[in-house]
Amino acid sequence: MMDVVVDTDILSTLTKVGKTALLQQLFPKSEIILCPSVQSEISKAVKLGILDSTPANFSQVELTPSERNVAEGMAGRTSLGGADIECLAGSKSRDCLLLSNDKPVGNAAISLGVERLSLPMLLREFWKAGVLQKAEVARLADEIERKDRIVIRNKHLLFS
Repeated sequence: MMDVVVDTDILSTLTKVGKTALLQQLFPKSEIILCPSVQSEISKAVKLGILDSTPANFSQVELTPSERNVAEGMAGRTSLGGADIECLAGSKSRDCLLLSNDKPVGNAAISLGVERLSLPMLLREFWKAGVLQKAEVARLADEIERKDRIVIRNKHLLFS
């Protein structure tokens, strides 16, 4: 099983609903990695009262010099934010699965050959892997929409 890099969007969504532990259940043999900018953004959200806490049990890593070079090169060619670029660079160089719900990040991941799961795909995996039952995933999707103020499009496709 490959390791997993989690971006700020997915991490904050799961933190808001108190479900970050689901990642460890879904990826029990994988290291779950937080890049420096993701760590920083989550810490700022905690200080501002947006999030209650910083998720524990994830690996907080520093970018290697080669990952920093890749990130710096990408920064000049894209409008993506620093955390997104770090997650892409880290995922590419470490051959990790990327969890991101951001469409431009998804497009960049495709061009880099990085495997990615969006939020709906992640919710589907919770069900398919038996981490949650169908009804639990449906309730979780509703709770995410309520607490994170987002709309999960085509929720009916989660179980098709």
